[in-house]
Amino acid sequence: MKKSTKITFVICLCLTMSTTLFSQNEGDNITSIRTKSEAIEKIVSGNKTYDEATFAKIDNLLGECQDMLDLVKKNGTHQEYLSALYFVANDFVFYANVLRKRKNVELAYKALKPLEATFALYIESDFPLTYSYSDKSYSLTWNSFLKLQSDYYYAKGLACYDFKKYKEAYDAFSNCIQTGVASADYKYYAYLNLISLRGANVVTDTDEHYANNLCELYRNYLLLPSSFRKEADEQKYSTDYDPIQRILDEGKKTTATPQILSRCAIVASLAADQLTQDKRVLSLFDLVYTRLYDDTNLNSNSVPLTDLSAVTFANDAQNYAKSMLEKDKTKAFAVGVKSVNQMAALNSAGNDCEKCSEIAHLYNFWSQPQKEAVWQTKAKLCLDERIRQEKEARRRALREKNNINLYSGIYAISALNHNYGGVVNVTYRRFALEVSYLNINRKRENTYDLNTRSINASSSDISKWNGYYAHIQPKFFTKSSHGYWGIIAGYCDKKFEPYSVMLTDNSTKAFSYQMFAPTVKQYIGMLNFGVMGLNKVFGIDFYAGVGANYSTFDRGNANDLTGYTINNPIIANRKKNYFGLIMRLGLSVGLNLGPGFK
Repeated sequence: MKKSTKITFVICLCLTMSTTLFSQNEGDNITSIRTKSEAIEKIVSGNKTYDEATFAKIDNLLGECQDMLDLVKKNGTHQEYLSALYFVANDFVFYANVLRKRKNVELAYKALKPLEATFALYIESDFPLTYSYSDKSYSLTWNSFLKLQSDYYYAKGLACYDFKKYKEAYDAFSNCIQTGVASADYKYYAYLNLISLRGANVVTDTDEHYANNLCELYRNYLLLPSSFRKEADEQKYSTDYDPIQRILDEGKKTTATPQILSRCAIVASLAADQLTQDKRVLSLFDLVYTRLYDDTNLNSNSVPLTDLSAVTFANDAQNYAKSMLEKDKTKAFAVGVKSVNQMAALNSAGNDCEKCSEIAHLYNFWSQPQKEAVWQTKAKLCLDERIRQEKEARRRALREKNNINLYSGIYAISALNHNYGGVVNVTYRRFALEVSYLNINRKRENTYDLNTRSINASSSDISKWNGYYAHIQPKFFTKSSHGYWGIIAGYCDKKFEPYSVMLTDNSTKAFSYQMFAPTVKQYIGMLNFGVMGLNKVFGIDFYAGVGANYSTFDRGNANDLTGYTINNPIIANRKKNYFGLIMRLGLSVGLNLGPGFK
């Protein structure tokens, strides 16, 4: 196949094609194209001189691939054609590299230039591309295509550089990097060529872009495999295009922007791990502290360091300053103190105790006694606060583990009747202890003790009483719910309002009236049931209980009433000591301090 025919074929790849082709399976042709592509790759990777016989083999294989691609385009589907085109385009990248190495620079340029339009035929939604090869199904991913595109742009950049198409070379190397999938060596050499093109004054580039390229050149140099790094060193690329000295020179310019200085910071941190006692590295740290940081932004991560944090930069600067004390004491001291100042600014809240102690120690190292004292105080306060928080955390964990809560509530229903009181509950695991107090106003009396003796008496036969009710109650919760049962031991003190009672003189049958102010003291025992709900803020307790009381009664009149009939069934018949029935039903609502019930 003639070279001119081959160039014509490449151009044909860029023609518009139909995307609605449906016909017979062209798997055999794609298999042949991939087989021949692998043969071309094997020939290229196994040779460095590419003599005429080798070149002729590649030439023939490409011609055969062209014929098969024509068949796939004519008879195959859209996906089959894109798959076949992928392999043929890959062949031409290999082919162009061979041409360039054989010094056929113009032909290599012409072979590669039309491929960019070919790549425009691919869109991400087309992938994965499926095809058959050796009776198996394979797929090409979008990432595979980007890798081919990266290889193409790199090859095109080299060809354009050699053919003195410098603007196209600059764009091609930039596009190679921007694919995001270029290998470390391709990225390194792409950045190297971008810097070389600027240095030759054949392209215009901003200072900020140039500084970024220098930074990325050094970063990718460090990422190179050892064999590639050795080759770069042997070719003196790492010294002739020394990114450390070049970016230091850029940073020293009076026109250096924060973006340029931020790249100086990144290179300084990267180089600090690689180069020991290098004055250029120390100068980069000093330059950044002098030009990029000042007292107003030492604690800022907004300074444009991209993937380098201010904390990392300060630590790297500190360590390097220490290592340079014997070699450049003045500059090392300046960088050392400024880096500690930055650490202090970044930890101004003083909530990292170890960092506070470290900063105090570093101020001592750099002979800053006043600042050392400040940070020793901060370290002590921080440790005291940590101990306090740890104790609180232990108490909180204990409360949560043992379900410890403090619930305080009011009797909601009683409050509607102007009877005010409340309860306090302390819970522990499935147990609670409750104490209660309720102030009672003008309540009617229960006459159950008289009714059970068949004495006709009602609550209206005695005045209303005022007093209070109090109890203590252990509660025992069930395992599967918030229900509980408890035993109430209570006391109630009743003082009845004074009221007039009619008396009859048994001898004269004369009527008279006297004032009575009875009192009752009740001792209560009750079985109580309820459901309690607690969360971290609120609580509620529904309850119902039944039990008995033992009461002592004083009729509240000290006169001798012998010979008189008391015309009041309660005053006349209630015993000084009696038993009665008592029931309770209600709810309390309130606040809870603790984790609540889970």
